[in-house]
Amino acid sequence: MLERLGKKRYALPFVVFLVVASVMSMVVYPMVTAEPRNLPLGILSLDEGIETPQGTVNAGEVIVAQVTETEASNADGAQAVTWSTYETRKALDEAIANEELYAAIVIPSDFSASQVQAKMAEAQALAAQAAQIAAAQAAAANTGTPTNPQEAPPTLPQNEQPTTDTPEISPLSVIIDEGKNPMAASTVETMLTTMLAQQNLPYTIERVNEVNIGGGTLNMAQQFTVIPAFIMTMICSVALYALTRAPKTTSRRERWGIVGIQAALAVCLSWLIGFGTTAILETGGLSIPSLDTGLFLWLASFCLMLLFVGCLDIAAPLGAVIILVCFAGGMACGNLPYELLPTFYQNWLYPWVPQHFIGEGVRQIFYTGATVTNPAAASLAWFGVIGAAALCASAFIPRSESKDGPKPGPANK
Repeated sequence: MLERLGKKRYALPFVVFLVVASVMSMVVYPMVTAEPRNLPLGILSLDEGIETPQGTVNAGEVIVAQVTETEASNADGAQAVTWSTYETRKALDEAIANEELYAAIVIPSDFSASQVQAKMAEAQALAAQAAQIAAAQAAAANTGTPTNPQEAPPTLPQNEQPTTDTPEISPLSVIIDEGKNPMAASTVETMLTTMLAQQNLPYTIERVNEVNIGGGTLNMAQQFTVIPAFIMTMICSVALYALTRAPKTTSRRERWGIVGIQAALAVCLSWLIGFGTTAILETGGLSIPSLDTGLFLWLASFCLMLLFVGCLDIAAPLGAVIILVCFAGGMACGNLPYELLPTFYQNWLYPWVPQHFIGEGVRQIFYTGATVTNPAAASLAWFGVIGAAALCASAFIPRSESKDGPKPGPANK
């Protein structure tokens, strides 16, 4: 085949380089340029306010207005976060349970009251301290001791030192849903805690769906699962096709036999990939639901193997393009949350690439206690349906009959 290219074959290495470089660029680019875009966050104010001589004070409403009206943008001008305001704790909890939010801020009911009390206590403490210093200076003057503070600052007796036990401001509660996506949760936590610290607001952290899977919550556990499972599936699919592909002279009956062999081998290989990947993770020290993880990865690998082998059987170039597109466009979608992907990946690749569904299913199993029958499994099953249809279609594609094969007739139509 290469001889037929003549001198053009010397350009083949450069073509291969360009293809590989393009594929790897699509894999790496979203990961090195990941920035938050429209991360969904929630805020709830339970603050009841407080009546003062100057009128009603509700600091919670002020914070809600400041937070929701401030538009934090990333480098390309896109809005980094999107705030949703909730009226009740029940509504907020339902949104978190439905995985609508990455995080939320809850302002306590006594926030304004505690803030006013803290300021009043601070003012009283300062006034008491000033009065005590004045009294000490007067006493020093009566005894002939220098009263210039720069020369000899008065020292209060131990039992007259101003108290520092002032009421504290009730802290805000920052709820982080680690199960929605550990990587995005870490990003959101940093953003929110930095924002509150800049405003000198006290806060506490409440984590939802926090799971210890070995040495603490591992943000990269999902990535460590998707990458090896997909790459092994891709390589095994190509090897399976190369070893079992039907020659052009194969009869239709023989092609059906080859399709059956390919499907049977796909079952075995995908089982090895699914539980092999699970074993690799456990060997690395991760404590994960072994059975559900292995079964889910088995299903995912089998469905993709049917798709890849089926498309290769129909036409090798078609299968090669599908495999390359899935690899190049899907690796980032399986490793990064939707809100951290570039716009092109969000709109054109994320909705259909298989790694997205593999990563989603693994995340639900690891962090939310889902089983192998999670919603992502149904989406992956469609890849298997399409792959099975492609395998069956490959058996009907007209090919040259062998010399000893049956002649065209009703039985072979």
